[in-house]
Amino acid sequence: GSQSSESLRCNVEPVGRLHIFSGAHGPEKDFPLHLGKNVVGRMPDCSVALPFPSISKQHAEIEILAWDKAPILRDCGSLNGTQILRPPKVLSPGVSHRLRDQELILFADLLCQYHRLDVSLP
Repeated sequence: GSQSSESLRCNVEPVGRLHIFSGAHGPEKDFPLHLGKNVVGRMPDCSVALPFPSISKQHAEIEILAWDKAPILRDCGSLNGTQILRPPKVLSPGVSHRLRDQELILFADLLCQYHRLDVSLP
């Protein structure tokens, strides 16, 4: 039946995306964000793998509890920090920040933007 594939689809479809702007490190790139914890870091097994020297192995995490709830951004004690740009705010390690749609984030020196995806209700 289509029932099981329907419920499965909800878990695999991204509920947001993280846009990495182009810069000295390379071209722009988009990463899908899924329900649960999305780890941002230098390691290849991170959800958002940013293989750059300024990025910590496990730099930050974006936790999405539900598609209609604001994602929670936390810095994981990274070396070069995580910041929100407007209004400027440096995140202390472990402190939760609720991401707004189109919010600009700096992971170390990497500029990113969070986008909410319109997910259709089941």
